[in-house]
Amino acid sequence: DGIEQALIISNHRSNLDSLIIDNYLKDYPLVFVAKKSLFKIPFVGRLIHGCNYIFLDRKNLKQELLAIRKGINILNDKNENCSVGVFPEGTRTLNEDYSLAEFRPGCFNLAKKSHVPIVIFALKNTDKVNIGLLIKIHHVKCHLIKVLYYDDYKDLNTIELANLSKEIIEQYLKEEIWYEIRSF
Repeated sequence: DGIEQALIISNHRSNLDSLIIDNYLKDYPLVFVAKKSLFKIPFVGRLIHGCNYIFLDRKNLKQELLAIRKGINILNDKNENCSVGVFPEGTRTLNEDYSLAEFRPGCFNLAKKSHVPIVIFALKNTDKVNIGLLIKIHHVKCHLIKVLYYDDYKDLNTIELANLSKEIIEQYLKEEIWYEIRSF
């Protein structure tokens, strides 16, 4: 509440994760950084292109830096009032215990250079959406766990910030699993 622009981060379990978070935050302008291959998928590519997602080619360092610069420019433009979403794992991680891949520290430059809050989400069961996508109702969980304001992270470098964010999401997901097991 009261946050106008932010870096949105989350764990990543499905190609539809950005659309799920986007729906959760439907009242707030938001673009995601998306890898090059997603723009080539029929329908999905057209959809994310139309939503002005930021194109990222990890095999091209110059283009990767341009994508980060574009995200920083969006976050620094107070007239734009748009947030930027990233999945710091860089790819989907489908471990049953919800352990996460290492977070890529470079994406945290978006927050460090623009001084915006980092809004941390956790997603559960989004990997199940791909099974019977159009014929089955899926119950996914999208939780806003924590907001780190600039004063909370200004003394951390991007590696420390990546590790902290990963730890916050993993701890939350492990507690969620523990409560689910306990409730039987």
